[in-house]
Amino acid sequence: MKFSTWMIVLVTIGVNLLIWTTINKPYNTVETSYPINSVSFNPYKKNQSPYTTPEISPEQLEEDLKAVEGKARTIRLYSSMNGLDRVPELAKEHNIQVVASAFIDDRQGDEKNDEDVLRTIELAGKNKNVSRVIIGNETQLHKTVPVEKLKAYLQMARKKLKTPVSTAEPWDFWIQHPDFVDEVDYIAIHILPYWVEVPIDQAVDYVVGKYLAVKNMFPKKYVYIAETGWPSDGPQRGAAEATLKNQADFVRRFVQRAEEEKIPYNIIEAFDQPWKSVTEGNVGEHWGLMDADRHDKFPLQGPVLEDPKWKYWAISSSVLGFLGTAVFLSRRRDLKKRGQFISMAVFQGLAAFSTQMARQASNQYMSPGDIVFWGVMITAHFLLAILMVTDAMEIADVVGDKPLKRKFLPSNVELEHWPFVSLHVACCNEPPDMMIQTVDSLASLDYPNYEIMVIDNNTMDPAVWKPLQEHCATLGDKVRFLLWENILVLKPVL
Repeated sequence: MKFSTWMIVLVTIGVNLLIWTTINKPYNTVETSYPINSVSFNPYKKNQSPYTTPEISPEQLEEDLKAVEGKARTIRLYSSMNGLDRVPELAKEHNIQVVASAFIDDRQGDEKNDEDVLRTIELAGKNKNVSRVIIGNETQLHKTVPVEKLKAYLQMARKKLKTPVSTAEPWDFWIQHPDFVDEVDYIAIHILPYWVEVPIDQAVDYVVGKYLAVKNMFPKKYVYIAETGWPSDGPQRGAAEATLKNQADFVRRFVQRAEEEKIPYNIIEAFDQPWKSVTEGNVGEHWGLMDADRHDKFPLQGPVLEDPKWKYWAISSSVLGFLGTAVFLSRRRDLKKRGQFISMAVFQGLAAFSTQMARQASNQYMSPGDIVFWGVMITAHFLLAILMVTDAMEIADVVGDKPLKRKFLPSNVELEHWPFVSLHVACCNEPPDMMIQTVDSLASLDYPNYEIMVIDNNTMDPAVWKPLQEHCATLGDKVRFLLWENILVLKPVL
């Protein structure tokens, strides 16, 4: 390629990289540090869920406890089934406290409910590192357990344990049902600003405000935020955006505020849980401080990047765009600078869009349905790319100062008789100036044997048709003006 072409290529790649850099600027927020107070502990990996995994092995539990060690002083469980009853004993080796929990839901039957509650009571009774017990998670919010049955489970646990016992519900449940406070040793509340569409800049104040509302209403009860957090991906809810930057911002600001004001809390959650897409949609997968592979999603100190791997995507975008343009320009060496620039811009834009789609797909935990969806999307994108490249070639032909490929030269054959052509221009109440310009354009045609018939149909106002008639008279015999007045117009019968 010529030097000027190389300059166009470098400038276009530079613009592409500048856009990537601008979009992915580091974000600075308050700084805090590990260990934080508590995190929810769901030790299920990408291909696991509490519905399909009969039991989590001790080795897997040990591995996940090592990942949490040093990051949280306490972990909150949600059940004592599926091998989770081993967690308190294993957590002792890592100096981690445990909030033991029983999952109860009438849809799974009384037998499983009873077993989970009894196992939880047993765990709390024999493990000193179980600091609190929670029986049931949002059972009254979702109406999954009758209130009297929940009270019976709570009474049984409180009777057998010295460890404080409660049930976990949203913060407003306790305000709306103040009598229920007598059924628990402490108040476990959930405050999740994303779900109620609170914008990120108000989220921490919202959580602290709701905590204080409950605390002030029940000053003699210990109030524990059993769940708060922010997702790193998912659909926008009102003013609440699920992004990695917002997740990092919320966690860092809330942890700092909670430590300053001595608010007991639990962050949901330690690891991303792909299985939660079944119950909570795409956003349910992305509440973890670590991803499903147990890698930190953001630091608690220093700048935060929405996508820590954005530089690889930016370079891939530029390289793909360059290769596409290089192949295209090698076949179109006759293009001028404008055509080269347009083709380069199109290929860079196409490559950027492709890499963005690939990046979005890579951030998802793929279910079979997701694989089908992205397969359709990528196929459709490939077809669209072919259309865009085809259009780019046509635009480059026109804008690039290159003569069109299909060029029809005038015939050199002298005809003895040119076919006669009659051009008819029909009008009715058209502006005279517009019609005069139309007739003048036709009268300038380079053809020896034709006529122009201007046919005015039912224009009643002479001020409209007369200027056109007078002008046609000045153009010679080949232009004729015909005025048809009072032509019968058939109207529909209603």
